[in-house]
Amino acid sequence: MESELKKTPLYERHLAFGGKMIDFGGWSLPVQYTGIIEEHQAVRQQAGLFDVSHMGEIEVTGTDAGRFLDWLLTADLDRLTLERAVYSLMCQPDGGVVDDLIVYQLGAQRYLLVVNAGCKDKDLEHVLSRAAEWNHDQGARIEIKDRSLEYAQIALQGPGSVKIVEQFSHLAPALTLRPFHHMILDMCHGVPAIVSRTGYTGEDGFEFYCSPDAGVALFDWLAAAGATPCGLGARDSLRFEAALPLYGHELSDTITPLEAGLGRFTALGKKRFIGSDALSGEPARHLVGLSMSGRAIPRAGYPVMQQGLPIGQVTSGMFSPTLGRGLAMALVSAGSSPEAGPMSVLIRGREEAVEPVKLPFYKREKKSG
Repeated sequence: MESELKKTPLYERHLAFGGKMIDFGGWSLPVQYTGIIEEHQAVRQQAGLFDVSHMGEIEVTGTDAGRFLDWLLTADLDRLTLERAVYSLMCQPDGGVVDDLIVYQLGAQRYLLVVNAGCKDKDLEHVLSRAAEWNHDQGARIEIKDRSLEYAQIALQGPGSVKIVEQFSHLAPALTLRPFHHMILDMCHGVPAIVSRTGYTGEDGFEFYCSPDAGVALFDWLAAAGATPCGLGARDSLRFEAALPLYGHELSDTITPLEAGLGRFTALGKKRFIGSDALSGEPARHLVGLSMSGRAIPRAGYPVMQQGLPIGQVTSGMFSPTLGRGLAMALVSAGSSPEAGPMSVLIRGREEAVEPVKLPFYKREKKSG
């Protein structure tokens, strides 16, 4: 029932904007407002506005917090600073992915992990258990706190996002941010917000982490300034075109970062981290892009075939609004290659021809100068 679902601070705003609400992992969130295609194109051409306050925020503090996170996460955290954010993954000892996340350093020994909403509870349990292990082995005192209810998270995405931010003097300093950098800004009346040049759409944009009340006000400001409210449907189609992984599809506890094509976020050359031993060999599968030759639409779970035999399966697939054809990301066996023969996707008992294509499907044009 709707009343039993969790609601973000912007729930009433979604209703006011005509959002079609659905159950998304126990949260009541808009799948769309005016239409998924319209919202998708708004982000690609102008600017879209997303409520992602259902995401989880886990705070890690302690005098040894930096070393602990370097052991917990796959990325090389030597790149992490008070201004720079890092995308990373948490793995199990067997190399399977617990979750992917962004880590922010907010102080000398204070960090914030922004994790997927559907994984937040298991992520928190994982981090707590690993912190207890670290504290026992290292004689340290790492403290873990769930800060998720203290944050609203708003994403402004698209080539027009810069012009929208320019309209607000208190947000304008964020225009100096480079990709995956962040700063603390005064939202209004001394209310601080983390602002980062990050996103999940393949476009330029900003993500804001602030108090729930400030998040509601910010959503109203940005919408009034010209940003189009967008739902979960457009968020998924945008991330798909940019070949950004979705947990439960391109990533899971049975899929390693190397199989998912995320080796650049897996610093095997650094000192040991959880899962590093299991990731030292060659991956058994790899992620590929596929383009449909006909009108059929590939969907997650459909088998990928070659010479009449299954070689893998689609992890995410849909009709691409930007490119105008059916596309898929698929995990296939490491030994498979286009040279071995034509590939197809098995759709309702029929093999539909596909062509391998380079990922990402869509890449925005970066302005020079």
